[in-house]
Amino acid sequence: MKLLELEVENFLGLPDGRYTFTHPTTGAPLPLVLVGGGPSSGKTSLLEAIIALKESVGSYHVLPEPSRLLRSGKRSGQVRGRWLLNPEEMAKAGWAEPTFTATLALGGGEARAPEPALEALFGGYSRDPAAWKAEYFPCDRRLAPRVGLAPPGEESGRLRLTRRPDKYAGLEQVLMQLAVEDGLEAMARVKESGILLRGDQRDSLAPYKAAVAALCPWLRLSVVEPRDGAAAVWFERDNGARIELYSLSHGEQQAVLFALVHVFLGLRRALVLIDAPEAHIHPGEQSRLLHALAGLGEDNQIIAATGSNELLGSVPRHQTLLCRSKHG
Repeated sequence: MKLLELEVENFLGLPDGRYTFTHPTTGAPLPLVLVGGGPSSGKTSLLEAIIALKESVGSYHVLPEPSRLLRSGKRSGQVRGRWLLNPEEMAKAGWAEPTFTATLALGGGEARAPEPALEALFGGYSRDPAAWKAEYFPCDRRLAPRVGLAPPGEESGRLRLTRRPDKYAGLEQVLMQLAVEDGLEAMARVKESGILLRGDQRDSLAPYKAAVAALCPWLRLSVVEPRDGAAAVWFERDNGARIELYSLSHGEQQAVLFALVHVFLGLRRALVLIDAPEAHIHPGEQSRLLHALAGLGEDNQIIAATGSNELLGSVPRHQTLLCRSKHG
């Protein structure tokens, strides 16, 4: 699914208007759209309006009470969006037209029940790269060791569109598990045949290594090791220096987060929402990183809210939207 346009009225924090995510000539959905504007202009609220609309069609269980999304002092409002389905999605949903319009009422009137077939498309979640999904990278995203059990509902997608600070915790444990499984498989091969050639060794970390290299060309994901009952992820800089994950610079940790999450969640043909992609990134690296990120997943639709003039100037004008007003 691709979002073609969004029309909002009285949505909390967002100027009323129509926001278009298509090419002005061809009408095709754009792979990357940047939403700019000053402080409190509604950039992040636009991402939240998209999330609310998606959840109203099919939910990962993060849709708040619609009245809480209504601008202060207003009695009614709405979010309306037009979506594009590919032929496979049309067939799966039994939908005759390639587009459909979804409407979320924010106050007054009866809530419209979602179409069951579309609800299954939008609400189903799988990390399979072939499955459409939506992911929200909040502005305070960060890597962190996981303490205790995984949050409830993680596998069902419950966390994917939330701002929870622990939604990216424990990625090093994922890498550790893959490395251990590769080691066990290698031991089984040696036991069976008595020899294991380098070319026969499985490297389940290869996609993660490639993603890190794409976003940080000077950094190589080298090895994952057990340490004190946890996992230590080591990188190597192009000068040969070896450095552990949590000793990387803040900017490098952001790039590594994007790389690992894209592979782990299977972000392909996905709706990817990013708040402040420039966070912690050196101004001279912001444009390169964003465009490398756009090339990382196949056929993703990225909509990013940014306060960076560097980023806004790095794309054609038709790939930018501007939030101009302040609304409560």
